[in-house]
Amino acid sequence: MLHEGAAESNRHGDDLAERLLAHLGAAWQAPDLRYSAAPRRMTGGFETSVFTFAVEGAPAGLDAPMVLRVFSQRPELDRAALEATVQNTLAAMGYPVPRVWLFEAGAERLGAPFIVMELARGSTLVQEFAGLGSGRSPRELLRLLGRIPSVFGDLDRMALLQHRLHQLAPDTLVAKLRDQGLLDHVTFAGRFERMRRLGAQAGLVGLTPGIRWLEANQLAERSPVICHCDFQPFNVLSEKGRVSAVLDWGNVTIAAAELDVASTVANMSAVPLSVPAPLQLIFGPLLRLLARRYAHAYRKMSALDMYAIRYYQVFRCMMQLVWVADGVANSRPSRGIFDSAQGVARLVARIRSLSGVEVRFDWKRV
Repeated sequence: MLHEGAAESNRHGDDLAERLLAHLGAAWQAPDLRYSAAPRRMTGGFETSVFTFAVEGAPAGLDAPMVLRVFSQRPELDRAALEATVQNTLAAMGYPVPRVWLFEAGAERLGAPFIVMELARGSTLVQEFAGLGSGRSPRELLRLLGRIPSVFGDLDRMALLQHRLHQLAPDTLVAKLRDQGLLDHVTFAGRFERMRRLGAQAGLVGLTPGIRWLEANQLAERSPVICHCDFQPFNVLSEKGRVSAVLDWGNVTIAAAELDVASTVANMSAVPLSVPAPLQLIFGPLLRLLARRYAHAYRKMSALDMYAIRYYQVFRCMMQLVWVADGVANSRPSRGIFDSAQGVARLVARIRSLSGVEVRFDWKRV
């Protein structure tokens, strides 16, 4: 389960709690609404501040623990509406996602867009690998290697869950996203155009060869499905051996299934490693092995175009790299898991190995 932390700092403290309670009371027509558990900070999220809380005096069904996700910056895309639409649509289709009870796209209520949703219980898959070694001794890291056989089972479950997502008919979600003016942003063409625009900024010319390779090798259109596009163990919760929720739908894309599988494979293959250099020689190849195993598990259920898997891995790595580069160029604080010299280097190396193209970006903190 996402772990509760200490009471939140003054930046998000009593003022946020008071404003949230007042807004919920008005929205739910519950004048006697009060906290049974005041908002407390939770771990998780590079682009959001996450809190758990509970209320009394709410309409029936709204007295269970909830989660508040406050976006750390005003996103270009209406993330609050997007995630609420996606999660509620998928929940109605029987897919394991938390329902969203309320969302606000503007900053008037809490100073930033936010969503209020169900609290999903459980632990992330391969939770002991969180941080990939940060703060652990070499002996502890070597012990993690003994967990690898059970990781295979977790990956098989995850592939089954991703395949289940791809079997859902996307028509209802597509119609709802179109009605809200969001659909063009979450097609593959829309995601590609955003990457191209961000990569065209002054100072990011070293990324141009990767974008040109993707343009020159564009794939023919294929049947679209609902793609999560950040489908990885830390976004899947499990409780008592059963998947309880899939989290973090901000990257959802209506595209070929290969995009989603390739995004998972690319993330697993290129993720930064917080381990001593000698152990990187073990963990690096091991992660690539697990990524191949994941793709193999998915292919047992549905065929995949392996050239498309290669292409979309380059796309995913370029998306991650452009996001970090844009964050550095514009002093944006939320840059994701690849926001480090090693993270950038691993993305660059993965792009090179898949496409033969050399991209450059000098990572630095600003």
